Amino acid sequence: MTCNYLSSFSSVSAPVVGRPRSKSSKRAALATGAIAAQADDRRAERDRRTLYVRFRTDPDRLPADEESVRAGLHPGVRQVRVLRHGKKSDRRRIKFCFAEFADESSCKKAHAELQSASFCGGRLYVDFVGEKAKVKVKQPFKPGAKRRMPINPNRLLVTGLPPSVAGKPGKLKRLFRGCKEAVIPTRSLERSQGSYGFVQFHGPGEAKAAFDAARDMDVDGAKVTVVFAKMEKREVFGRTKQAGAKVRRAGVTGCLTGMVGEGEHIS
Repeated sequence: MTCNYLSSFSSVSAPVVGRPRSKSSKRAALATGAIAAQADDRRAERDRRTLYVRFRTDPDRLPADEESVRAGLHPGVRQVRVLRHGKKSDRRRIKFCFAEFADESSCKKAHAELQSASFCGGRLYVDFVGEKAKVKVKQPFKPGAKRRMPINPNRLLVTGLPPSVAGKPGKLKRLFRGCKEAVIPTRSLERSQGSYGFVQFHGPGEAKAAFDAARDMDVDGAKVTVVFAKMEKREVFGRTKQAGAKVRRAGVTGCLTGMVGEGEHIS
């Protein structure tokens, strides 16, 4: 018996860099289609209520944690996402962040107010995110891009997890009743307090139902974004030499390779 929603996946040829090597991986040739379009809409909705904020102050006066930024930057901030890059010593201070607001109108109002505001003894550089941004940090994939990975119909990617869930895969699993497994990569904890995780389901029907139900998902006051995860490279092209990332499961520590497609924006 075939699930009705499967028609929303459209079949295309495999990426030009290779072909699926097994019957199970041939399912990876299911392209993004309408499902990916819905995921793009969710990311766009998140971008419309998000500001990029860079702190222009002395290095020793930069904020050290997300909570201080959330509490002191603007009263309308719902959540702060921070990408920690560079040397380990540099990650102790926050140079920039993505500040999420309740809706687009609140974001637009905060954008105007923060233009003349100061924080940690310095001025701020503030810009919108996505289509309204003055500086385009990253261009979206174009159809047929060389290394675009197809989606995995059994796995969801959950971004923007609040501190109450970050590092707690058991709690993430309880948010998606009936799922097979929940995984939180430890690298997500290093990069952002609002971390990300993966939820694996037994079949495409269960994953699609959870995807639909999580359109406006709110977790402890934080609005999280739920989309389908990309296929792992080894599932599509066979084993790779790419080093795996440590993950946290409910009582299990393992290894994760390429669960986020190359270029996937985790912010």
